[in-house]
Parts: sequence; C-alpha cells; structure tokens
Amino acid sequence: RETLKAQFSEEMIKSSIEGSTAVYPEKAVKPGDIWHGTTVIPMINSVIEANYTLKSLQGGNATIEMKGTIDPTADPQELNFGVATLKMQLTGTQHGTTVIDQATGLMRSSDTAFDMQGEMIVNNPAAGQEMKIPTSIKGTVKVTAE
Repeated sequence: RETLKAQFSEEMIKSSIEGSTAVYPEKAVKPGDIWHGTTVIPMINSVIEANYTLKSLQGGNATIEMKGTIDPTADPQELNFGVATLKMQLTGTQHGTTVIDQATGLMRSSDTAFDMQGEMIVNNPAAGQEMKIPTSIKGTVKVTAE
C-alpha cells in the first residue's frame, strides 16, 4: 500500500505531467530553433536535461527532435517495500522524435529510445543487508494517439 502511495503521490503525478509537456517551448519557434527542457523522474531518481529542435512544420504537424542526458537526482528517494527499500542511480542518454498536432497542441506520436546504466541499491535493515545490483536498461517507447 505504501509503495502504491509513493508511486501515485502528488509529486509523481506532477512530474509525469511536467515530463509530458517539456517538449513545448516557452515562446514561438521556427524550424531549426532549439530550446532546452528539464524533467525530473522521481520513480527512478533521475533528471533528464534535453535539447529540443523543431525539425519541420508540415501537413498541420510540428515534428520535434529531442536529445538528452539522464543523470541521478541530487537527493535520491528510496522506494519502500516494507521489508526492504530500493534506490536507483542511473546515468545515460535519450533521443527521439515527437509529432504534435499544430491545431490542438496534442501529441500525435512519439518515438523515444533510451540507454541507462548504473545500479539499484536494495537495503534490508532488519537483516542488516545492502545489495548493489549493476543495472542496464535500454529500450524504445513508441506512443501513437488516435
């Protein structure tokens, strides 16, 4: 129950919404313009620093390219699983493309690849054990809105 509360806390939901809007610039841009965005992902104790480039405006769509780095947060949070806690410390890269409907501002599609390395730290205070598990996460996330 506590784990679910942590996963769906106000901070987690806020960071999820902020992360999905980081792709939008603060002012009007034209093809070739670059802007910067920062997204904090508490679940994996990471900060994504990314540069976004408006690649094209075609057929009512804005195509945005993203390239970023993933680094651990300064104060990593632990996920509490009752008998043990889990803390992740990951670094890596992320890149992808997002297509935005110019009329509505809504995302039509997104294709993002990421590659992270680091460790998961599992701590069981009752048993006096701490395990550092080397971790590598590589993947692609594709989203299509209809």
